[in-house]
Amino acid sequence: MEKNKCKYIQDSAIGIDNITERSIAYVKDLIYLFDNQYYKNAITELYAKNENYHLSYGLMVIMLEGSISLVVNKEDIHVTKNMLMLITPGSTMSITNISDNARYLTILISEQMDLDSFERIGLYKDKVNLRCKCRITDCDASDMLHLSEIFDDIKKEISRKTISDKDLKTVILSFYDLLNINVIRIFNFKMEVQGKAISRQENLFREYINLLNTYSSKEREVKFYAAKLGLSPKYLSSVTIAYSGKNASQWIDEYVVAQAIQLMREKNYKIQQISDMLNFPSQSFFGRYFKRVTGVAPKRYMMREI
Repeated sequence: MEKNKCKYIQDSAIGIDNITERSIAYVKDLIYLFDNQYYKNAITELYAKNENYHLSYGLMVIMLEGSISLVVNKEDIHVTKNMLMLITPGSTMSITNISDNARYLTILISEQMDLDSFERIGLYKDKVNLRCKCRITDCDASDMLHLSEIFDDIKKEISRKTISDKDLKTVILSFYDLLNINVIRIFNFKMEVQGKAISRQENLFREYINLLNTYSSKEREVKFYAAKLGLSPKYLSSVTIAYSGKNASQWIDEYVVAQAIQLMREKNYKIQQISDMLNFPSQSFFGRYFKRVTGVAPKRYMMREI
């Protein structure tokens, strides 16, 4: 009996695929989305209760209602409404209880996809590739809504029947980068930094991100944000590079394209309308900007099954 308790089941891709064929949107070996928000699929179809698992995938749980209790790396974890949980690959996990009213969104991410995403967006790679194996935090209602919308967008894109494999991968990676940006923002900007004083540069970086949240739909010039912070554009970029690996201009690009992708979800918005809403001088200028950042023209992105 005690021996069985110590035995860990490997959540291999083969085992996960047996479930995904029935109930999950996924891109094999990259990302698997599993939720009970609409289809009432229990996470125990993936991970049986009171069984010990050794995770080969990263696990993200966005808790909408109710609660889930787990043991992660021998530590008791309780995830309740409006909480976000991340468990890194290589962790051990056992689900001990799920409330009857639990509603949640679950994402399994391959380690390579995560590493590639951190490389692309340059966000706190040393901090995000977690030293600790499990992290949880409370989210406000707007963050929960935003995370849910991105989850739905990824699931919608995976279900497209007319998009090529190459374009699908490009779009999924773009959406996952957007999800990663928001998850890292939630953890790094809402949780106190423990055991380390926050430097002036780090405060400037956070202030810059707050300004992007407010103004990036209208302002795309580094000098605008630098002026708001009382800095030179060159110094602002040196700060963002120090804390994220990307310069200030690249951050602006990330935010503008993220908003464009969000607007593209609305079927009534045409490219010209999105261009106007994001304050571009012309549709063609917007198209060149979008393709430069993503590698995909907006028209090609939008030519998919509605």
